[in-house]
Amino acid sequence: MQDYFYTLADTLTGLCQGNEVYTCTFRGEDSDFIRFNHSAIRQAGTVVQRFLNLDLMRGQQHASADIALSGDLEEDRTRLTQRLTSLREQLPYLPVDPHLLYATEVHGSEQTGENRLPASTDAVAAILQAGQGQDLVGFYASGCMYAGFANTFGQRNWFASHSFNCDWSVYHQ
Repeated sequence: MQDYFYTLADTLTGLCQGNEVYTCTFRGEDSDFIRFNHSAIRQAGTVVQRFLNLDLMRGQQHASADIALSGDLEEDRTRLTQRLTSLREQLPYLPVDPHLLYATEVHGSEQTGENRLPASTDAVAAILQAGQGQDLVGFYASGCMYAGFANTFGQRNWFASHSFNCDWSVYHQ
């Protein structure tokens, strides 16, 4: 995911013209969600989301847009190119922002937690086995959350965290 985001950022850097400056933030998740009732799976789903906020600046004018990404690099490059073009066309019509300020020094960072989570299928199997013969009700969610930042000056920041939550109860007569 990090390489995917950095590739998109490099694409944006290559598309900037003249004194244009961009900043972009990335956020995404790859998560599984399972709901249990009567010790059985009642609902299961997966969420895969990727979003990018792009802010294009020229002088003291700036325009921004949120872009839902597909995860397909070529398709997303096309989306970014189209959105950047649209923002570029808007800039001349926008007022000057006297409070616009952005850092020009590069301070990159990377924090990626190790994924020590069991596969969702293994975790669910263990939960079902533990609840066998009981009236187990609950919810299991696990996955990874991503966040990134990039700008024209070459700054790249990345964060990824893997986590889970299991909330359950057993009815006992």
